[in-house]
Amino acid sequence: MGNQQPLRPSPGDLLDLLNTACRYDGMVGLDDVDTSSSLQLRREREICLLTPGYEENDDCDVRTVYSGTIKPEMIPVLEDLYDSRMLTRNFHLALTIFRSFFLNVREGVMTQLC
Repeated sequence: MGNQQPLRPSPGDLLDLLNTACRYDGMVGLDDVDTSSSLQLRREREICLLTPGYEENDDCDVRTVYSGTIKPEMIPVLEDLYDSRMLTRNFHLALTIFRSFFLNVREGVMTQLC
């Protein structure tokens, strides 16, 4: 095995992944080893959960998009229950966040969303 280099997807690879995620239920994730950050999208029945995270000093800080205007209730996404205020049906928002993460504009996006 040895030291494996992380995959460095191209913008086209990212668009292919996201287009697949748009049509099917499942999970897509990106990791940035240079900044110890990650972004995951879980999607089921057109409901999306975005979980960006950062690792620092062996601690992981995971965040979510949050809406205070939605009635709180627990909704299943890929066999786990999540607060409805952390979920979105706006797949365009998920695409925008993934593109921003990929293009290294995470700081501004995270500040606005969290």
